[in-house]
Amino acid sequence: MQLLMRSQVLRGLCVSWTVYGSLGPRPRHLLARTFSRKWGDYEIPKEFNFASDVMDHWARMEKEGKRDPLPALWWVNDKGDEIKWNFQELGDLTRQTANVLTENCGLQRGDRLIIILPRIPELWLLSVGCMRTGLVLLPGTIQLTAKDILYRLQSSKAKGIVTYETLAPVVDSVASDCPQLKTKVLVSENSRDGWLHFKTLLKAASIDHTCVKTKVQDPLIIFFTSGTTGLPKMTLHSSGLALRSCLPSSRQILKLMSSDISWCLSDPGWILSFVGTMIEPWNAGACSFIRDMSQFNPETILKTLSKFPITCTIAASSVYRMLLQFNISSYKFPTLKHSAAGGEMLLPEEFEKWKKATGLNIHEIYGQSETGLTCAVSRGMKIKKGSMGKAIPPFEMQIIDDKGNILPPGTEGNIAIRIKPTRPIGLFSGYLVVKAFVVLTPEFRSHDPDKLVRELQQHVKKVTAPYKYPRMDILLLRFNCQKKIHFAIMKILFQLQMFRFIWNPKFPRRYFHQGYQVLAPLNLSDFEAINRCERDLPENFNFAGDVLDRWAQLEQKGERPPNPALWWINDKGAEVKWNFRELGLLSRKVANALTKSCGLQRGERVAVILPRVPEWWLVNVACMRTGLIFMPGTIQLTAKDILYRLTASKAKCIVASDEAAPAVDSIVSNCPALKTKILVSENSRSGWLDFNELFKSASEEHNCVKTGSQEPMAIYFTSGTTGSPKMALHSQSSLGIGYTLCGRYWLDLKPSDIMWNMSDTGWVKAAIGSVFSTWLQGACVFVHRMTQFNTDIFLDTLNNYPITTLCSAPTVYRMLVQKDLKSCNFKTLRHCLTGGEPLNPEVREQWKSQTGLELYEGYGQTEVGIICANQKGNEIKPGSMGKGVPPYDVQIIDENCNILPPGKEGDIALRLKSTRPFSFFSEYVDNPSKTAATMRGNFYVTGDRGIMDSDGYFWFVGRADDVIISSGYRIGPFEVESALIEHPAVVESAVVSSPDPIRGEVVKAFVVLSALFKSANTEKLALELQNHVKKVTAPYKYPRKVEFVQELPKTITGKIKRNVLRDQEWGRA
Repeated sequence: MQLLMRSQVLRGLCVSWTVYGSLGPRPRHLLARTFSRKWGDYEIPKEFNFASDVMDHWARMEKEGKRDPLPALWWVNDKGDEIKWNFQELGDLTRQTANVLTENCGLQRGDRLIIILPRIPELWLLSVGCMRTGLVLLPGTIQLTAKDILYRLQSSKAKGIVTYETLAPVVDSVASDCPQLKTKVLVSENSRDGWLHFKTLLKAASIDHTCVKTKVQDPLIIFFTSGTTGLPKMTLHSSGLALRSCLPSSRQILKLMSSDISWCLSDPGWILSFVGTMIEPWNAGACSFIRDMSQFNPETILKTLSKFPITCTIAASSVYRMLLQFNISSYKFPTLKHSAAGGEMLLPEEFEKWKKATGLNIHEIYGQSETGLTCAVSRGMKIKKGSMGKAIPPFEMQIIDDKGNILPPGTEGNIAIRIKPTRPIGLFSGYLVVKAFVVLTPEFRSHDPDKLVRELQQHVKKVTAPYKYPRMDILLLRFNCQKKIHFAIMKILFQLQMFRFIWNPKFPRRYFHQGYQVLAPLNLSDFEAINRCERDLPENFNFAGDVLDRWAQLEQKGERPPNPALWWINDKGAEVKWNFRELGLLSRKVANALTKSCGLQRGERVAVILPRVPEWWLVNVACMRTGLIFMPGTIQLTAKDILYRLTASKAKCIVASDEAAPAVDSIVSNCPALKTKILVSENSRSGWLDFNELFKSASEEHNCVKTGSQEPMAIYFTSGTTGSPKMALHSQSSLGIGYTLCGRYWLDLKPSDIMWNMSDTGWVKAAIGSVFSTWLQGACVFVHRMTQFNTDIFLDTLNNYPITTLCSAPTVYRMLVQKDLKSCNFKTLRHCLTGGEPLNPEVREQWKSQTGLELYEGYGQTEVGIICANQKGNEIKPGSMGKGVPPYDVQIIDENCNILPPGKEGDIALRLKSTRPFSFFSEYVDNPSKTAATMRGNFYVTGDRGIMDSDGYFWFVGRADDVIISSGYRIGPFEVESALIEHPAVVESAVVSSPDPIRGEVVKAFVVLSALFKSANTEKLALELQNHVKKVTAPYKYPRKVEFVQELPKTITGKIKRNVLRDQEWGRA
């Protein structure tokens, strides 16, 4: 990668293009992700064109209003000129460019076009124009000399060249020695004799152009190697180079989202520029940012990162090295969340300096002109200093000796890519050199082939110019000629052509799951696109069949290791590990037990009140397989709670453990809809079916039902902080597909991860972390059934098991930070999350200071899932819930649906467009008025109050019902509670409104004291707490009333029931 540029001025299009033309025929494939790696199998299509299959897809999404017209290309220069083109505008301009190349320049499909331009917008128009026309692109750096250009023109036999006025005289000086060169195109404000003027042609060109259909193996681009070991070689790549970047495994490198703005500083002449400024960002629907610097200047780069909302940088290690010579801490990069380096090794001390100055790691990437990116420290991967990371699928990389033997770990050798039995997609097609195909006469067919090849090469050197001899292995064809064909001499046929590696991709019959056949099963990449609302929801979907069984199939084929899908332990030393195949087999038996033994039918509701036992997961998956509606509940439910749930839901069946069975029996006579009771226990109970007996007798054969994507799947009861719990009905897809992005970006999961989610099985957070998000990513769900929560057991578990990802409520972290965490050894723990209630900033700081790990808070609801989150790679603002997450448009609004400006408190709401997102709950069952009340205009209102700052971060104020209005001031309880908990006397607190004759209402705090302060003088302590709050927050927010209590009223999930305290204060209890 070379970044030292000659001084030059802007040449080209510094205008805003607003022409909208036809997007052309609907592409054969809706999205490039359709071609991606399908859960481990390569589904290589016959045809692929990046321009039509990817870029035109995004343009169509913009035109249909399914995505915002964000910039696809954002270009600036030193003079303050700026261009922003969205995908529609970029599509129109590249169609015009395509017409210029074919109609004005007379170039035909397969012809080679050399483009030597600085970082100006025309470079990207011409590159995509080549894709649309089937021309073979040959990019070059503007540092090329006349000798370099002559070599490239002659060796490539290019029919055309495009350059700018600085290099045009250089091209003219060598053009007479290039008889095959027919067309010269100038990108400049000025004209030149013998050159076509690009800007003039572009203005006159038609906007209508039909993109050619190109095969995956058709030539796309030729890169000249750097020539460190001789003359530069011509490395030919097919469309497979672009297709490879569409694979989910490749997209893990940068993990770009459509909202990202990526700045790749590589010189346009090299492969990293092609991948980093076009293929990678545009495949993700992201923006490619380009800064045209008249000459390289580190300060300009730092100022650019400070001024523009760039989220990702890719540059040579030398660039970071030069940036580190400046005082980086004096610059602020508010949006930057990912940095990648390539081209040369980064020194460990440079890595540390960058991290210390910016808070960001530098992720190294390694590749070649021949291979593209081969190794990378992918985003979210553990970084080992000095390492290039891991191989990027589909490449299987090995260290080998000179004989091709794979060397053991720790042994130095040659870096190699295995190409058998199938040559991986994305690997270069070959070097363009002389190759000979030779048909042997009968008397030579038995000769040693290696000796014969060398003899032929030497013979050619003697009878012609030595440089013309065939350097590649001569292909010896040993025909058994049955026809009367006689060869008197050896015939040597030479031709200049590309060396093709030909393979036949297999397209086996594929199934979603047993029961019905489909032609194109969805894959993880499809689910991400659907979750972003960039692709339509399929008509049918079943999580058990379409996700879990796919992982099981890969295990069966040996295409993924049989790692645990569920890893369960308890306090007694018992342990269960099931991989996806075992989970599938066992859940099919349970499915048969529910339908055949118990007579339950599709659509009926099953209440499940179980602790953290493996059977909970089996029943859950079995309900998916049979189309039964799963209704989980915590074992902390009282008889009254269970009666309410059974009667409200009209459940036909209940599955419970010993803890809940007596309560069920006490109220069952009041539940006429309930027909079946199943006990999960080692004991039997009168009137209950024995789960173990049902399971043992059930068949392993079961065909998963074909469920509709929006067919009911589960009912989750809300926590009831503001009244009786409501029944939130979720569909097969709202949970099964709607948590795809959550698993990838908030939970940051990979198939090798082990996820310990502490949520109780009765709540939707268990669905997020213990079922859908984790299993969508092929990761392991870890479960520890503790008879009661114990911090020592909890910490021992983190020490002794290879848990990588932890998610728990802030309450748990509050308890843990009271321990000496520095003495713990969390060897594998890398990612910690929290949610369910606001996280106090001081708890986050204590956890980080003791463990070195960040806490990533998320905010969501039973009804809609995750709404905001602090995601890995983003800046964390203490006390903030993070930013809104796709597919939601999160806003702060007033009672009239007006969007409030940053800093203003209002209702947290989700703006809806034309349709209700599929990831929403379907309805509150049998409660249409409550369902309707969630909508205000075109906003879904969460019922929570919050503030958004100027950077898009959200801050929780409290439930709308919890907000206190005192003397005209609006006061959220959470900020006061956070201030109180900073005082060593306070274990926890709850803040509510209390009536006041003058102010209307005032802040009152209910405080639970720590053991050391329980004997303190309460009057003095109350005054001390009030003064403390005045110091750490706005004085008007301090609690004018303080009451010390032994405990606070809470829901079963541990959330504080402020409504009970508020009603108590106002005399409504």
